[in-house]
Amino acid sequence: LIMDEPTNFLDLETVDSLIAACNKYPGAMLLVTHSRHMLHSCGNIYLSITPGQFKFFGDIKSCERATYTFINELEEGGKVKINSVQGGSGEQKEEVEEFSQEAIMRRRQAAKEAIEAKEQEALNRKKAEAEAKAAAEAKKAPKIIKAAKDDWKVGEKCQAFWWEDQAFYPAKIRQISKKKTGGICVIFTEYGNSVVLKPTQILPVGVKPTRELRQSAYFVHKEDQKAKKLAAKKKAELKKTARSRRR
Repeated sequence: LIMDEPTNFLDLETVDSLIAACNKYPGAMLLVTHSRHMLHSCGNIYLSITPGQFKFFGDIKSCERATYTFINELEEGGKVKINSVQGGSGEQKEEVEEFSQEAIMRRRQAAKEAIEAKEQEALNRKKAEAEAKAAAEAKKAPKIIKAAKDDWKVGEKCQAFWWEDQAFYPAKIRQISKKKTGGICVIFTEYGNSVVLKPTQILPVGVKPTRELRQSAYFVHKEDQKAKKLAAKKKAELKKTARSRRR
């Protein structure tokens, strides 16, 4: 693939797309460009051509130094004596081995593998960050603490959770639902009002309501409210469907 100034009249995004395509190209590529960005991104062998010199370099700085040294000598009035063309003709065995077609293909394959490894590393990093974020959120999320007691009896004294101020108050068991998913109705002894709670929101007398217990009880309250709203929404949708069918 031979390209002469391929970045002319291209915007930055198109240049980046061209660079990405060149780096994925499996064959040999000869590139002439003033774009240092493209040279740095695509090149792995750099060629300096000056009168009497035809040399390859492994990095762009060395190539520029060889070229500009010759130009500076001319500008300062120096004379250039050309006896023979060095390099490029295959006279030096080291250059033939280093810049053979096989060597070029190996370098391009290595560059391709380096790009793929970098992309995979970025994907692995994003995955690790996402997993770490999920773990942190899961750690922060309140956990439902197992009920301190399951065999409550009507009339038994307890400490019941009140969601508005997220605190436990003295109460008495008023009624127990026979359903497995049913709640326990308690009445607050100091205020006289009653509320239906889950066993995880009721504590035996004498148990200290820790911060974790309050957070757990409030989390149960929020989940219960979500479930009630969802059930009400489904019920409304069913009624609406039934009305439309009757019409």
